[in-house]
Amino acid sequence: MMSVIPLVNAAAFMYEKFGIKINYGLARGLGSAAYAIISMILGYVLDAFSPTILPLIYFILALLTFLAVSSYHYKYSGQEKREEQHFEQQEKSKQISLLSFLKKYKSLTILLFGYMLVYITHMIINSFYIQIIEHVHGTSSNLGIAVFIAAIVELPAMFGFERLAKKINIKALLLISLLFYIAKHVVTFLSFNIWGIYLAAFLQIGAYALFTPAIVYYINQIVSAYDSLMGQTANTMFATAGGIFGSLIGGIVIDYFGISIVLALGVVLSILGTLICWVGLKK
Repeated sequence: MMSVIPLVNAAAFMYEKFGIKINYGLARGLGSAAYAIISMILGYVLDAFSPTILPLIYFILALLTFLAVSSYHYKYSGQEKREEQHFEQQEKSKQISLLSFLKKYKSLTILLFGYMLVYITHMIINSFYIQIIEHVHGTSSNLGIAVFIAAIVELPAMFGFERLAKKINIKALLLISLLFYIAKHVVTFLSFNIWGIYLAAFLQIGAYALFTPAIVYYINQIVSAYDSLMGQTANTMFATAGGIFGSLIGGIVIDYFGISIVLALGVVLSILGTLICWVGLKK
C-alpha cells in the first residue's frame, strides 16, 4: 500500500504537465471521506462479528484500488509524446540514488526527519487506538466514531487546500499543521473520558489533514522535475519509518509502562519533531 503512494502523487503532477487540472486536495479528501464512512461502519461490524473478517475487507478494497488504477489512461499527441520521451531520457541520465537525493536537498531531509518524529506519535495513537479508548472506558463502537470524526474533519482542509495555498504560504501551512499535531497529541494524553478522545480526533482538521497535501505540494515546488518521483518516495519512506518505529516503540512502552507513559513520550517526540521541522523550513 505504501509503495503506491509516491507513484500516485507523482502521477497527479505529471497529468498537470499535460494541461489536465488535478485537484489533489479534493482527491485526497475523497479518500478521507471513504475512510471515515468505512471506519465507522467497521466499528459496529467488529462489535457484532469478529476481527477475522478484516483481511477479506482489505483484499476487497485493494482489488477496487487495482481496478481504479487500471482505468487511468492518457492519449498523447505527437508533440506531447516527443516531449515525454525527451523528458524520460533526461530523467534517466540525471537519476540519483536516494542517499544522493537526501544530500542534495538537505533542508528537505531535515524537514522529513522532523516529521518522522511527529508521525511516530501519530502512528502510536493510530496503532493502539483501541487500547487508548479502553483506557478511558470506551468500546469498539467509540473507536469507530473517533476514527470517523478524525477522517471526516479532514475534508474541509483537503477540499479547500488549493484555495488555502493561494492565500497562505506553503511553509506557513506546514508549521500550522505541526502545531495542530502537538495540540492533538497533548489533548489525547490529557483525556480522561471518551469526549476528550473525540476532541483530539477533531483536531485532525489542522494536523494530518493539512500536512498531507501541503508536503506533497512543497516537495513538488522545491525539487527539480527530474527528482520529483524520488522526492515523493523520500516523503513516503520517512512516514513509513515513523509508522514502523511508532508500532515498535508503542507496543514495548505500553507493555512495560502503560498508556499514559507512551502518550507522554509521544508529546515530547511531537515537540522535538516540530522544532526540527522548523529548522528545515527556515534553511
